[in-house]
Amino acid sequence: MELLIALFSGAAGGILAAAVYRALGLGFVVNAAAGVLGGLLGWQAAQTLGTDALARLLGGGDTGVIATQALAGGLGGAVVLMSFGMARRLVVK
Repeated sequence: MELLIALFSGAAGGILAAAVYRALGLGFVVNAAAGVLGGLLGWQAAQTLGTDALARLLGGGDTGVIATQALAGGLGGAVVLMSFGMARRLVVK
């Protein structure tokens, strides 16, 4: 369940990052796919680093765990999309 939350929030993070900074957008489907990849990487990083302290900070219990996975997935999605967008801009030049 936590992985699904991270994947969906990663897709949302990728789409929102492309909407905020249009120059790095790669198209809706690619933005979402890059976001899903970033959500997976964010989820893996959160699992590796441990989520207990952040989950307690974000409300504790199930709410904190869900918020932690959504935050990790969303940030991961935005970072991966921006990385792909910057790489594309460097290659196109």
